[in-house]
Order: sequence, then C-alpha cells, then structure tokens
Amino acid sequence: RLYFGGEISIDITEYVTLSVTDDLYIRGENPEDHYKNYFKTTGEFRLGRSSNGLFAHSLYAVFERGQQPPFSSPDVNSFRIGYRIQGNYCGTHCR
Repeated sequence: RLYFGGEISIDITEYVTLSVTDDLYIRGENPEDHYKNYFKTTGEFRLGRSSNGLFAHSLYAVFERGQQPPFSSPDVNSFRIGYRIQGNYCGTHCR
C-alpha cells in the first residue's frame, strides 16, 4: 500500500477556522479497486467565551466522503452540523 495526503487549516479571522484533509490510497492487493480516496472538510465558527472564561462555544459543520483503512467498512458520505461547548475546569488557576 501507498498513500498520499494533504491537510490545510486556515484561521480566516479570530472567529472562523476552515480545514481540509484529502488522502489518496493506492492498494495493490485488490486488482479491481486500486484507488481509495478520503476527503474531509470542517468549518468552525466561534461564538465567544463566557464572562468568567470557564467555557467557550461554537458552531461547526463537517463534510466527509470516502473510505479509510482497513477498508472493510463501507464508504462514508456525511454532512454534520452542531453546537460545541468546550470547558476549562481550572479557569485561570491551572498551569
């Protein structure tokens, strides 16, 4: 097996991040299906932090298409959107 891939992540502003990942797999063990591709793109839109700085929240969107090793599961073709809350348990007290 041989694979090539690339990843790009761009912070457009303080609040918007876009990332793209693309991997191409060349497989010699299956003569009928030599190539597999996996593509994933993500956009995150940060909405800010709480006034006490203990958590931040954002909206995100993810699109995936293709297949990854071990290639025993079917291809994925999905689009997800969601709301994410990330916390900092220690606040400003942790090092």
